[in-house]
Amino acid sequence: MALTPEFAPDAESQWLALDVELQELTLDEIEVLLHRPLASTTLLYHDFVHDADGVRHYVFLEALVSSANQKLTIIGVNYLTRKIGS
Repeated sequence: MALTPEFAPDAESQWLALDVELQELTLDEIEVLLHRPLASTTLLYHDFVHDADGVRHYVFLEALVSSANQKLTIIGVNYLTRKIGS
């Protein structure tokens, strides 16, 4: 099933609030999800971690998969940081 990615308006503004490097990494992770076998209609949670300059960045994605519309809709992008070693 070939899915097309899209952002819900709130999720797009959350994504745009990330720094550019994390925005690009988020798009890379979405690309990974598009190539993963997914249930036909489901709520999906996906997270990834990125370390830079002594800080660990956690990005959490929430998405809806719709095979009827052939879309992967990102409905939430949440973000958390922690200093490495704390």
